[in-house]
Amino acid sequence: MARRICKWTGVGMCLLICAAWGCGFTFERKFDGGHYGITLFDGFLSLYRIPPELAPARAWANAPLVDLATWYPRIQLHAVMSWIELPLWLVLSASVLATTWLWRPSRSRKKGCVECGYSLTGNVSGVCPECGTAIEKLTRS
Repeated sequence: MARRICKWTGVGMCLLICAAWGCGFTFERKFDGGHYGITLFDGFLSLYRIPPELAPARAWANAPLVDLATWYPRIQLHAVMSWIELPLWLVLSASVLATTWLWRPSRSRKKGCVECGYSLTGNVSGVCPECGTAIEKLTRS
């Protein structure tokens, strides 16, 4: 059940990332009185930190330093402001890989003897011909 939820959550995240990237969606959320934040802007996901003395100056929080020609992740650590910028193609790639991995066929659905691993495809005798264990208690559908 948890695997099924994760699979469909991954599909939903991939679709949301594609929509945000394609539509140029802008989003900003501040935490801890504006000292920390997350911004989605111009194809980048930016996480930033603002020193407490600069928190009232909203210009810092609203202006992530994004170069539109930049297609690789950047990490900047400055005394004034620190941020991590991840291009959405990178976030989307990671989401697609994780979701694809979750959608792969599960080994537990394989019709085989759990004791010895012998393939029970086409076996109608009710017993594993390799080790003699009853098939009903060993197979999963």
